[in-house]
Amino acid sequence: RRYVLDCTRLTPRDANWVGRAEGGTGCWEDTLQGGGVKASKHIPSTLDDDEWTVCVLRPELVTNYAEMKISKYLAEHNGDDTKDSDKSKQVKEETQVPSEAVEESETPNKAMEEKDLVDAPETKEEGTGSNKLSKEALSKVEEEYIKSLRYNVNVFLPHTRSIETLDKGAHEKLKQDEEEARKLARHLWDNVLPNLTKEIRSSSGNGLQLPVDGRSLTELIHQRGVNCRYLGRLAELARKEEMEDVVAAER
Repeated sequence: RRYVLDCTRLTPRDANWVGRAEGGTGCWEDTLQGGGVKASKHIPSTLDDDEWTVCVLRPELVTNYAEMKISKYLAEHNGDDTKDSDKSKQVKEETQVPSEAVEESETPNKAMEEKDLVDAPETKEEGTGSNKLSKEALSKVEEEYIKSLRYNVNVFLPHTRSIETLDKGAHEKLKQDEEEARKLARHLWDNVLPNLTKEIRSSSGNGLQLPVDGRSLTELIHQRGVNCRYLGRLAELARKEEMEDVVAAER
């Protein structure tokens, strides 16, 4: 026997290819309404079509976006730990007794008292550690944060019954998942696509090998987490940058 597993949605549906009325980002509608862009076979005139239901985000984009968020999260928490360490070090220096005071002490009891004043901050520092979280607690928080970066693949599905009246908790969770999917799609539209055109524009300086055929072009944009359906958008961004170069050259 042979079995076929139809994996239609391993990643969330692309919210850029969902109409604003259905909860999408509305990026295409804004682009078309803004003028200067005409609908073509690469630029849709409307998203009111079941064809776009199978338009999902690439796994490379989801991975890169999650890694970016994790790096930002760790950088913020490591920065807090560094501030706490500097603060405890400053308290220790302010509390320390000068060595001359210890040398001038003549009795052993007085010397022990001075030694206690010097060692006290170290004991306090070892007991409290970071003012916010210990290393073990921080690692648990990191694990919980990484788990929160899971994306629901069942968002923006058409012809589905609302569960708001059946389970309000599940409905609110679905709304949160849709918002995360919109953020991911906006990141693709606002950051990944413009950065890709800028990277190709400055390819002579960064050593990027430009694609010479359709296969290499597909591999290039797929590595950045961009689907081929965004070729029209990439062409529009490239055209705008080309016009900027022409204006700059005429000055």
